[in-house]
Amino acid sequence: MTRGLLHIASILRLSLRQSAGWIVFSLLLSACVEITHVEYSQFDTFKTEGIPLGWVADFSPHPADSAELDRSLYDVVLTIRFNSRSRSRNIVLDIEEYSLSHPAPDSTRLDLTLFSDNGKPLGNGNLGLFEITDTLRHGVPIHEGYSVSISTPLSPEETVGINAIGISLSKTGSTTPLRIKNPLN
Repeated sequence: MTRGLLHIASILRLSLRQSAGWIVFSLLLSACVEITHVEYSQFDTFKTEGIPLGWVADFSPHPADSAELDRSLYDVVLTIRFNSRSRSRNIVLDIEEYSLSHPAPDSTRLDLTLFSDNGKPLGNGNLGLFEITDTLRHGVPIHEGYSVSISTPLSPEETVGINAIGISLSKTGSTTPLRIKNPLN
């Protein structure tokens, strides 16, 4: 897809490439690039009132009795989507990982910063919607019965502006950075 876009840019005259129409066309075309490296993803979305009190999300890529377990290594990635009007400058999440191959769950508390000291949203995004990711595990096997449980000790008022929280699994080493050259250069 990217090569095709660059080929189109190379045959168009410079004046045509600098037009607003070309910019809109290239943005729409690049937005259609499929992310194929994600093997599993699941997101919980929230309304404008914030994350409900007592919210717990369980992300389970394999059923507990799955006979189709693959021996690949995976990256486990946490994603938080938020808007620029978020009341919280950070979010606190309690994360527990379970697996039938481990006797006790692995628990941790994350405090993720959403905005810089000067109020600028961190992560990727535009038009008031942003996404921040954190790799929880890198290069781990996903054993039978593996699941990730996420909750927050924060009140709904403190989480207004958080749109979604999710987990993605991708095979380790399968991600390559998407590099789209600016066709105007």
